[in-house]
Amino acid sequence: MSTQSTSITDIQNSLAALTTAQQQVSTDIGSAVADITALSAQVAALQAQGGATPQQLSDLKTSIDQITTNLTGASSGLEAVLPTPTPTPTPTGS
Repeated sequence: MSTQSTSITDIQNSLAALTTAQQQVSTDIGSAVADITALSAQVAALQAQGGATPQQLSDLKTSIDQITTNLTGASSGLEAVLPTPTPTPTPTGS
């Protein structure tokens, strides 16, 4: 009976960790979408002005790199709580 209780508790804890990680990923994706929308508006404004200075391009690249870093962190956070997949055995031919 205690083994079953432990298993249920483990499942509940895993579910809670996955839910928290999913909520964080969802928040991070929402932030990334907002950031990308803002960057898109900046790029459109720069195009309307006829181009960008090297500093403006550098600032845009820095913003894009930050978005990428944040999404990578979100992905890593989710992967950290996901169970390790069990490899599927490959069938052997006769």
